[in-house]
Parts: sequence; structure tokens; C-alpha cells
Amino acid sequence: MKYRRTDVPSLIQNDHEDGEEVCFKCKKRIHCDFHHIMNGSKHLKYISENLGAWVWLCPECHRWLHGTGEGAQYQRTLKALVQERYEEDHSRKEWMAMIHKNYREE
Repeated sequence: MKYRRTDVPSLIQNDHEDGEEVCFKCKKRIHCDFHHIMNGSKHLKYISENLGAWVWLCPECHRWLHGTGEGAQYQRTLKALVQERYEEDHSRKEWMAMIHKNYREE
């Protein structure tokens, strides 16, 4: 499957059977935005795409995520989920060498 920005599937969002975009947060089946979980610099967005650290978000949830305090907390939760999934197959040391920040509370 070819995604809008990458050929790498999301680490935390499974493809829908029919290839339809489904919002990760609210589960609406609607045209969604490609959301980089590791956001900020171009470098982090590049890493996000190649790592699979992205999800589909409907425009409403995407605006909420970037525009509210609750959304900022949800973004941190997404980062922790991606890190957790990444560390199932890789080490914390590899994560830290790439991202330079630990999002998991243990």
C-alpha cells in the first residue's frame, strides 16, 4: 500500500481492510490528514515517516491535537505508544540515538 508520504505503515495504526483512511482518535471514516507523531523539525518529520511514527487524523481531531492542551497531552501519549511499539523490536539505546528523548514512563 502506498501512503501519502511514505511506503512505511504506521507502527500503531493498522490499515483498514478496504484501504480507507480512518481517524486514529475518533474512528471516523473520512478524508484524513497524515499526522507526524514525531513532529517539529523537518528532520523529525523525516524520521517519523521512515519509522512509521504517523497516524491518520480527521481534520477536526488534527486541529484539536495541535490547538489544545488536551491535544498536546494526547500527542505525548502517541509518542509513548510509538516508542513502546518500536522497542518491541529494537532497544531503548537505538530509540535514544534517533529521537534523543524518552516518552515512556516506567
